[in-house]
Amino acid sequence: MKQFIYKAKDMTGKVLTGAVEAPDRRSAMATISSKDCYVLRMAEVHAGRDLFRNPVTTDTLLAFTRKVRVMLQSGIDMLTVLKIAWSQTEDRAMQLVISELRALLSKGIPFASALKRFPFVFPEIYISLIAVGERGGVLTFALDKIMDQLIRQKETAQKIKKALMYPVIVLVFALLVVIGMLVFFIPMFEQIFKKMRIEMPFITQCLVNTSHFFIKSWWILLMICFMIFIGIKKMQQTRQGRYWLDKNILKIPVVGELIFNIALSRFLHTFSVLLESGVSLIDTINDATRSTGNAFLRDKLSDVQVYLNKGSRLHDALEKSKLFPDFALSLIAIGEETGTLAKNLKVVADMVDENVDNQITKVTTLIGPISIMIVGTFVGVVMIAIYSPLFSLWSGLER
Repeated sequence: MKQFIYKAKDMTGKVLTGAVEAPDRRSAMATISSKDCYVLRMAEVHAGRDLFRNPVTTDTLLAFTRKVRVMLQSGIDMLTVLKIAWSQTEDRAMQLVISELRALLSKGIPFASALKRFPFVFPEIYISLIAVGERGGVLTFALDKIMDQLIRQKETAQKIKKALMYPVIVLVFALLVVIGMLVFFIPMFEQIFKKMRIEMPFITQCLVNTSHFFIKSWWILLMICFMIFIGIKKMQQTRQGRYWLDKNILKIPVVGELIFNIALSRFLHTFSVLLESGVSLIDTINDATRSTGNAFLRDKLSDVQVYLNKGSRLHDALEKSKLFPDFALSLIAIGEETGTLAKNLKVVADMVDENVDNQITKVTTLIGPISIMIVGTFVGVVMIAIYSPLFSLWSGLER
């Protein structure tokens, strides 16, 4: 069977994107036409190409989940739900995913198993909760939990974006000021000094040389930045490289602590939700570990699963990882003894969220003044470099 990707119009005139498997192009066209769609464009997918590697935004995934939950609660069967969601989704990548989901479910594959086909779209917690919901007949409850998790992720991302907006503007302004002085201001005074035959002191000459290098060789700096970017991307594609990057990013002052707490919050929230939904402790640890988004932390937390398999208590296993603060370990220990582990994990996760909010404020408070201080220092150096030759000239005239 061959796979084809297509764009088609439905009866309402809406353009939809989808994928279909068929022995040849004609059969694929017939299959699409049977869905009351008119094919606009079709192309065969080359062997080995994965159509579903493109991730979707949290907003898109949240909208899809909300639609599925509402329609399932209304008593609509899953295939019809996906058909409606496909026609109502604006995101082309999500349309492609929903189209393939429909095809998989029509073959009798369970919803959770079908979602595993799209790891770049549906996170581990999404698939695990759907599997629990399918087994227990509480799919709408599972979708509610998923929506809570997605909303929490969205709110955290929005807080970070909002908090970083001012520092980013300051950094961009600072960069433009530095570039402007190197390209326009310093060359202008260099010409003045040459016409007046003023000998430039060491600091002025260094600044002029820097300006010359930037003007003539700016492309070298651009190439270095590009090569660093490509190098980081390549490292992220290897296990060792990703581990090294994720480990060292946690060592960055202030920022590393923020990244660590965001990852810890994801772990604890995922752990709490899965445990509350009835997932086994071992499976919960496995899925929660993957949710951190950090290879170094995943490696450290994978040891927790090993300790649990050997019979250790959760509190003791987490303590050995040396990642959790004392207050978190104490609440988890109490939760194990009183049977309120999921509830206590939620309390700990909320406390970590408060730390994240405080650290976001701390980071944004520091970046602005630091950027201004750096620009002020550079401007001060430029002023000293420019006025030093003039002071020397005036001193010579007075003699």
